Amino acid sequence: MSPDPTKSSTPRPRTPLGRGAPADAGAEAGTVSSGGELAERVKELNCLFEISRISQDPSLSCREVLQRITDCLPPAWACPDLACARITIGDAEYRTANFRRTPWVLTVPVAGPAGPLGTVEVGYLAEKPFLAEEERLLEAVAARVGQIVAQQRATEALRDSERILREVVDASPACIVVKDRAGRFVLANKAVAELYGTSPDAMIGRTDRDFARQRRLKAAEAEAFMAADREVVRSGRAEAISEEPFTRGGGELRWFQTIKTPIELAGRGRCLLGVAMDITERKRAEEALRESERKFRSYVESCPEGVFVTDADGRYLDVNPAACRMTGYDRAELLGMSIAEMVPAAAHPEAMRHFGRVKAEGSAGGEPVPFRRKDGARRWWSVDAVRLDDNRFLGFCRDVTDLKRAEEALRNAALERQTILDTQPQIVSLQNRDLEIVWPNRAACESAGMSRQDLIGRHCYETWEGSDGPCPDCPVAEAIAAGEPREVERQTPDGRRWHVRGAPVRNEAGEVVGAIEVTEDITRRHQLAEQLRQAQKMDAVGQLAGGVAHDFRNQLQVIAGFASMLRRRGLVAEEGRGDLEEVLAAAERSTRLTDQLLAFSRQEALRPERVVLRDAIRDLQRSLAPMFGEDTEVRVDLGRGPLCAEMDSVQLQQALINLCLNARDAMPTGGRLVIGADSADPDDVPVDAFEKAAPGKCVVISVRDSGAGMDERTRSRAFEPFFTTKDVGKGTGLGLAMVYGFVTQSGGAITCESEPGEGTTFRMYFPAAAAGPERGGGAGREVERLTRGAGRILLVEDDEAVRRLLGQELIEAGYEVLQSGRPVEALEVLRGEAGRVDVLVTDVVMPGMSGLDLAGKAAELRPDLKILYMSGYADDELRRRRLDGLRTDILEKPFGPEQLLAKLSEITRRPAAGDHA
Repeated sequence: MSPDPTKSSTPRPRTPLGRGAPADAGAEAGTVSSGGELAERVKELNCLFEISRISQDPSLSCREVLQRITDCLPPAWACPDLACARITIGDAEYRTANFRRTPWVLTVPVAGPAGPLGTVEVGYLAEKPFLAEEERLLEAVAARVGQIVAQQRATEALRDSERILREVVDASPACIVVKDRAGRFVLANKAVAELYGTSPDAMIGRTDRDFARQRRLKAAEAEAFMAADREVVRSGRAEAISEEPFTRGGGELRWFQTIKTPIELAGRGRCLLGVAMDITERKRAEEALRESERKFRSYVESCPEGVFVTDADGRYLDVNPAACRMTGYDRAELLGMSIAEMVPAAAHPEAMRHFGRVKAEGSAGGEPVPFRRKDGARRWWSVDAVRLDDNRFLGFCRDVTDLKRAEEALRNAALERQTILDTQPQIVSLQNRDLEIVWPNRAACESAGMSRQDLIGRHCYETWEGSDGPCPDCPVAEAIAAGEPREVERQTPDGRRWHVRGAPVRNEAGEVVGAIEVTEDITRRHQLAEQLRQAQKMDAVGQLAGGVAHDFRNQLQVIAGFASMLRRRGLVAEEGRGDLEEVLAAAERSTRLTDQLLAFSRQEALRPERVVLRDAIRDLQRSLAPMFGEDTEVRVDLGRGPLCAEMDSVQLQQALINLCLNARDAMPTGGRLVIGADSADPDDVPVDAFEKAAPGKCVVISVRDSGAGMDERTRSRAFEPFFTTKDVGKGTGLGLAMVYGFVTQSGGAITCESEPGEGTTFRMYFPAAAAGPERGGGAGREVERLTRGAGRILLVEDDEAVRRLLGQELIEAGYEVLQSGRPVEALEVLRGEAGRVDVLVTDVVMPGMSGLDLAGKAAELRPDLKILYMSGYADDELRRRRLDGLRTDILEKPFGPEQLLAKLSEITRRPAAGDHA
């Protein structure tokens, strides 16, 4: 006990009158203490009694006890109305209703067995002295409070321990019981209660036999439990039961693993502690495992695959019947062998590597391994193996010999197909639905500039188009979407044309899983098609030209013939002779135009001869000067050697003149013209320009100007007939067409190179001919001047104007002339005048009967009759009419009187032999 720290700590004598009383107050105090002291003792005793009663009330908690003790303290003090009290235990405080801090206070510590617990305080709300007896009372109260708190804490700790123990026991999945010697339950946890179908408290004092009567377990099992319990209690030895059945009231069988141990309990003597673990699921799993093992063994025995169990050295510990069938050994033989003995020596390292992987990684499989049967046959097995434990390995083996042979055949077939596809010039690739390349052929790899491995997995549009997505008209994507083949033609920026075809690829279910793309370079084919169209167009024009030329030649025959007759007879006045010459010049020009038209259309037969290009070009050079002005430089560039070729020299001159005229028109203000000839390097010969197979050695003639040049559109149409860029009336459009016809008819090819502002170069390629004497020359034959003729002529011509002209010319030359416009009439004349006709002059093509048929019938009447044919048709038309056998005695219209008279003179001087055909 210690005084309030705010007061003086000087000790005061303890007297009945209290602390700090004055010395002269003793008499007064003595006068009042006799009755008051007794009353104070009574209050103290009542306080202690009340505290004892309160602490023994079982209905009160520790907090309630301490609060009531606090409330009963003030009445025991000398001045209860001014007294207040507080008990502090740890962090808890218990106060009287009037408690407040005051400087007049007595404090006594509360101690327990383990040390201080708190304090008990009593104070006055006003300054009053404390009696020594009050201090002793407060110490007695503090001692009692310490006992109460310590006892309460011990009780609560016991209750907590019991509660925790109960919770632990109830939380255990094991069934925990305590039974006395009579088999009555002293303790049972929730697991046991749930098993018996009741609560833990309801089990106390009952036996297993009692629950059997309630059909909560079998009676036989209850008696067995109690007998075993009694034996443990009697013997004092624990018993472990590995499997103990328990059948619940509903008939459900559970299995337990139980340990029964004897224990000593105060007041009960030897009892039994039982702990049982439910092993029903484990037992079911074990049973399922045994059943599974039985089934597995059955499966292994009936498995069509070979099953082996080996040790770590590869020796067989167990095998199934299929393994015996696969190896040819019986079970006893195999169990004495190892993997190494089953594998051919050459494959031993491979098999050991496979087995080593199983040891190291725990499993390996799928790899075919060669094995040798008992009969020596070599077979291939696919082995899947796993490690069972450190010394056992399980393997499943399938005989894949047939599969391996089939795969080998498939690989060979695939290699064969790949070889075939790799030899194709087309770009072939197999693609999936995402247009990713699955397999490309060699042409595809070369086109992409990548290896096959690098090309696989790339998108086709990324590889060849450089785009991020499929082309708008992609036939492969359309084939996949439609399930049908699609194709398209497209042109790349380099001018090449491609034919792209996509065909869907389906799986066994018929689903489209991809497509095959086949891309072919059709540039050459397209060029050939264009050439064919051009040739067909030119052939059509040629057919037209042939028909026109026939009639035109007849008209030119009339015009030129009568004009020559007028000039020859001097029937035109002096002032009109110039006009007559213009008529003759126009007829001559028209004749050349007709020849050009027929040369273009290839209906005019060429007269090929060996031409020395060096001489032909030099002859041309002398005649070019008048065609060009002084502002144009004309140069000839000739290669070494004679440079010979088989061609029509007259047509060559005409072709070169046309090209030079074309160059002159392209250089209106002058420029430079270079005519060249040389041997052609085989690598420079444009093979695709030849309509037929290109020749071996070639010579090339070039005409190069520095003129305005041509754009692509003009250049592509340069050789078309009647196409011209000149003003109306200033060009026929046949010049270059004639050149084209001459060159191709001569077995050659012509090319044109030109760009706007860069000039133009034409190159004519001809098969080279060996050097030798020339057959003929560049100039035409001179017509022999003949004397006048004599004899009777039968003239047959269906064109009246031509017939009249030729008749007059023959009469003027001294011949007697019989004329007929129809072959039938001519035959009648011959029948009447057969002995008097010397020469039959007939047109070849006439209505009703050809000149050839007429000549044949005339020969029947008179075999020695001489015949001269005339024709305005070209050679192609004669061949079409099967009249191409006329090669010697024929005149091509238009011809002059000199040519006619010369031919007649030649025929009449010839001995008669009937050579009319």
